Amino acid sequence: MKNSIKILISILFIAIAVFIILNNNKNEKKQKEYYKIFDELGNHNTIKYIHDKLFKKINLFTSSDELASNYAYICIILYAVTVLLSIILISCTNNLWYVKAVDIGLMMILPYTIIKSIINTKYEKVKRQIPEAIEEFQHWFFRTKKIDDALKETSQHLKGNIAKPFQVSYYNIAKGESAAIKTLKDIFNDEHMDTFCQLLLSYIENGGKPQSLNIALTNLITETNLDISFTQKQKGRLLKYKIGAVILAIFTIIIDKYLKVVFTLDTPISNMNNTKVNGLLIFFAIYYFFIDILEHA
Repeated sequence: MKNSIKILISILFIAIAVFIILNNNKNEKKQKEYYKIFDELGNHNTIKYIHDKLFKKINLFTSSDELASNYAYICIILYAVTVLLSIILISCTNNLWYVKAVDIGLMMILPYTIIKSIINTKYEKVKRQIPEAIEEFQHWFFRTKKIDDALKETSQHLKGNIAKPFQVSYYNIAKGESAAIKTLKDIFNDEHMDTFCQLLLSYIENGGKPQSLNIALTNLITETNLDISFTQKQKGRLLKYKIGAVILAIFTIIIDKYLKVVFTLDTPISNMNNTKVNGLLIFFAIYYFFIDILEHA
């Protein structure tokens, strides 16, 4: 299993290097040639389903829909290549069959967890700015009393990735205010933003007093801040358990390495030690993924 982890790390470094080279390639013609393969991948239903799920999150923190789509396909390819190479290299080792099976299982889960963690971290960072965005919109709506003007000013004054959804929404204002707000709702795919958009849609379609909408937005900002604060504290506690699992797994590998200095590889003690070490690593892996499931439940 320790060799398998080394294999995974090596493959990940290679995959990341390829991604950086591809992403920083200034030759647009070559980039388009590389990305042609994505059109072929999109024809497969399973890959398209995975791509669409990744796209919804990546699109929130990238500069364009095309770039988000390309990144989603790159994540799928990196995962597939990493798992395939891991399976090939693990199959060539001299480990027992059940150890190989466990290693292959872990190699299928670990890259997924790494990619998922990176995407979720950037995605959550943008979502934490939602109260600020709603407050910015409230400020301009209070001054202009118009949805379209407030949307325009908000898209111009927000900083960072949180500005993109509002900019895209304002570009769709020609289709009508309702269409623009629905675009904003679809991009975020967040319960607090859903409530925000529903308030605006209700105001657009049914009318009402600006003061009433202003009060509703103030209440929503307060509620959103409280929910985000609670979620952050909860995830912070769970993160400690995940870090603990990783540290214990690394500590187990280090201890096992030094034990083999004392006992030869062919002794019963060494064989028993290998079995116990693999068992412990499997336990820590299951524990880590269980905490990960709780974190995103």
